[in-house]
Amino acid sequence: MKKHNIYNILAIAIAGLCVCSCGQTSPIVSQESKTSESSTISEERTSEETSSESIDPGSGWQPGEGTYTITFISEGEVVAIYENLPFGAYVDIPEVTHSSDRYYLEGWDGIDEEDFLAGRVMVYENDSIYTAKWVEKFGTDTVFEAMERKFDNEIAIDGYKDEAYGQASSIPISVVTSGESDTKADAYVMWDESFLYLLIEVEDSTYTPYVSGAANDFDSVNVYMDLLHDDCLAVDGYTTGWGQPYRGEPGPMCEGMFRIAAGVSYPQGESRYGAGSEFDFIGWLSNAAKESGSTVGTTIETDAGYNVEYRIDCTNVKVPTDLHLHEDQQIGIGINIIDKNGEDKNVVCLEEVNKDMADSPKKLSNFVLAGNPLQNRHIYSATHVRESYKVTTKQKCDAQFNDALETLIGDSTAKIIWDEDGLYFYFAFGEGTSSIELRSPLLDSPVILSESGKVMVNTPISDNSILPEFDIVINGDEENIIKSAIRLKENTNNVTPSRKLVEADYLDGEDTITVDGVMDNAYLDAPEIDISTNSLVEKSDLAATGKARIKWDDEYIYIFVDVTDSDVDGETVNNQSPEKNDSVEIWISTCQTMPTLSTRWGWPVGGVNSLRPREDYCGEGKFARRAGNPDNPTVGTHWMWDNIGLVKRETASVLTETGYTTEFKIGWGTFASEVEDKVNEIIDLGININDGENNSRKGVVCMNADSHNIHTNPGYMDHLLLGKN
Repeated sequence: MKKHNIYNILAIAIAGLCVCSCGQTSPIVSQESKTSESSTISEERTSEETSSESIDPGSGWQPGEGTYTITFISEGEVVAIYENLPFGAYVDIPEVTHSSDRYYLEGWDGIDEEDFLAGRVMVYENDSIYTAKWVEKFGTDTVFEAMERKFDNEIAIDGYKDEAYGQASSIPISVVTSGESDTKADAYVMWDESFLYLLIEVEDSTYTPYVSGAANDFDSVNVYMDLLHDDCLAVDGYTTGWGQPYRGEPGPMCEGMFRIAAGVSYPQGESRYGAGSEFDFIGWLSNAAKESGSTVGTTIETDAGYNVEYRIDCTNVKVPTDLHLHEDQQIGIGINIIDKNGEDKNVVCLEEVNKDMADSPKKLSNFVLAGNPLQNRHIYSATHVRESYKVTTKQKCDAQFNDALETLIGDSTAKIIWDEDGLYFYFAFGEGTSSIELRSPLLDSPVILSESGKVMVNTPISDNSILPEFDIVINGDEENIIKSAIRLKENTNNVTPSRKLVEADYLDGEDTITVDGVMDNAYLDAPEIDISTNSLVEKSDLAATGKARIKWDDEYIYIFVDVTDSDVDGETVNNQSPEKNDSVEIWISTCQTMPTLSTRWGWPVGGVNSLRPREDYCGEGKFARRAGNPDNPTVGTHWMWDNIGLVKRETASVLTETGYTTEFKIGWGTFASEVEDKVNEIIDLGININDGENNSRKGVVCMNADSHNIHTNPGYMDHLLLGKN
């Protein structure tokens, strides 16, 4: 008898194809009701009706005078009995349910598939007993997806999440099946024709790392797999346990177990499983895969806990070719995490069924191998812009493009960035490129560039797992269209505490700047920098905010700050502490490219913290300018090593209708160790606006929330990129 799905049975029952209904779980017919029910069937079916309706016209059989009994049994219990039935009559097959939802009805012994599908069976010239055939499900109704690895996206088995995994769906592992545990994980599963790849990121800040002995005596990850996870491939009467040739040929070479303890790395470059790994399915896929030399597994410690990663060879000689990994194949994968807590062993699984996966391949979860829709597309990476940065509309390579990975498209280079508003491309044309055209479902119409410049694709991006598709046409060559997709990456250059990246435009030779506190036209095309982060008091009690614009050339950096302050004190002078007056402070450091910043201003105190070799230069400094223009403006210059003789600067301040302005011109020669190659160089910058009252600082507004601490630590400064059109 062929296999049958329970859903077809339910559909047949609902459609009313049965002669009569016996209920969802048909009761045993009592002795008193047997005769009555049988009589009803006999009375309803006259000899005429039997000859015209109940007799199979193709059988050649004729009804006899005897009557017969039909019995249905499920799980050892009688669920229905029909008596006194004439030959040729039909009875309904009762609807039954199993005591466990792990099983589905495959059919009844003695009833062929045609009758099973019809939901009824004919009475023959003998008593008949039919037994329900229950089959345990493989996995659950949930089907997870394993994404095909794109051919040009490498996966290094080192415990770290490669970019290739960006195409795989995150699969949560959080079902606690034993004990109590806060441990949880995310799994990423990929495949190609040779290997299965698994990355499991475990969140467990108190895990017990492996020392020696069995892996599961410590925190560990257990992975079971089955390349034949489909009962239609099984032989009749197969056993339910691992370790038996229950599927005929090719036998048990299609199942395996991979286990590794937490936090143990193998030496880089060595094909090893790492200490605390176990492969004890003798003669099974796990051992054959291990013997192939291509299967590798490792684990590393992370800030959140630990990662486990595997590349499993599924092509060894004992796996038949038709079971090598291929699109639409369904395989079984079970994952559970052992969370050791003293003597207790908690278990966290992908699905509830996985808790018993050591007993049977049926306890694994179902995975389908999905083909990669971008297999024939080039994957380019786009990097998210840094926090609080907005890409400008100018046709130039903004500061943010510095974070993007440069890629070659034809003989041109391209950088791609993204934010929640859309994608941004910057193309630098090569000598052989006269035009670049972008086509995409995200564009209303194609965009064509005839020279180096920026393309903005304004489409909201709420999910960075999507891979927007673009066709790129170079020089109008329709025969060689570059089909691509964009992987959206997070920016790893964001730094804390809340530091921002701002940009200074280059001052062209035709423009001039006079330091007089009045904004020259040269500043107009410079990006506007917002200075409004309230650091010390409630904003409703703080009057001052500001906007800054910055320019630079080969000799100077120019900083113009327009302060809005409804109550400016332009008279009070504190020569020693200008921050106690209404004033603007500028902090600059050219040491940003040193190995690391010291933890405080001034020369660090020897030892391992002396990371800035002293060469008698001034790498950092502060400039302060009080509001307005009193007789003694006190240009507060404070250098780290008091090389005051190097300082080249001019400052000015003017009271305005809305507050006041300050302007600074600081020579690069001020820094004994100058910024070497200024174009696209990043230095450190802080701009603070002090709101003074009665010769004391009432509050301060800054570029970031921690800028008021700059005087204690240069690490609170923001970044300034020296851009050039």
